[in-house]
Amino acid sequence: MSRYAWFACTDCKVMLWLGKAVFHDSDERINFFHIGPSEEPPNSARTVLNRVLWKMLADHARHTLRVVTDQDPVYQSLEEYVEIGGNEERDIDFEAYLKGWGG
Repeated sequence: MSRYAWFACTDCKVMLWLGKAVFHDSDERINFFHIGPSEEPPNSARTVLNRVLWKMLADHARHTLRVVTDQDPVYQSLEEYVEIGGNEERDIDFEAYLKGWGG
């Protein structure tokens, strides 16, 4: 069974989808997150995704930030959150989120 994760600011109710959790072979610790099929580049090689993550860290400094998986009790509350890069009407796309940011 796949497990998915989001990086979320619980103070502002904003989140970023991190993709599928990929685990270490030896235990249940998460090794990294990956968006898309295995032949797609790793998240660490995705320039726009990384810029969004760094801007989110800056925008939400001193806020409560956490990684939420679909196994987490908080997961159900994510329905209320605005997703950066999401496709719902209330969400904000990457381009709009990064517009004018100098980081």
